[in-house]
Amino acid sequence: MDVDGLTSRAEVGDRMRAALEQALTNEESDRMLVCRVVLEGTTPLHGALQADPQALSHDARAHALGLGGGLAWVEKVELATQSPPAPTTGEGVDEARALLAGAADDPALVASLLESLEEMRRRQPAELAAADPDAPLVTDDPLLRALIARDTQALISGLSEIVLARLGDGDKR
Repeated sequence: MDVDGLTSRAEVGDRMRAALEQALTNEESDRMLVCRVVLEGTTPLHGALQADPQALSHDARAHALGLGGGLAWVEKVELATQSPPAPTTGEGVDEARALLAGAADDPALVASLLESLEEMRRRQPAELAAADPDAPLVTDDPLLRALIARDTQALISGLSEIVLARLGDGDKR
């Protein structure tokens, strides 16, 4: 399902509902339709969608249940979205880009970031804290992987993209 250019969760919900309606119409069967919803495209909502995938699954399942009296079930929602390219110019963008470019080389910022990471690690659930740190990660999220690996360079780079994208679209929420 294409979410290219959508700027609100309501628009994503409308697009999901329309796609599910179309799938039911195409099915022409009395059997339950089990769906896998894949969201694709470039959208400023990329970060927000990744931040709460469970809410997306709940929304998709609610839309499916609302259509056709239980004839559709959403088995899974997958995200294959990306953020729009970071802006090249604009109010605050040049200054932010200059600040972020040197962030990984700023010992005070790196120390602060590592301190914040350590605080987050102390607050994590016990089952995660007890996990084998050498075990392979089961996440595709590059920021989460960088966070767990304590890769400050990758973390600052990923966070920079998010900050610059927000500056470019006026932080529309």
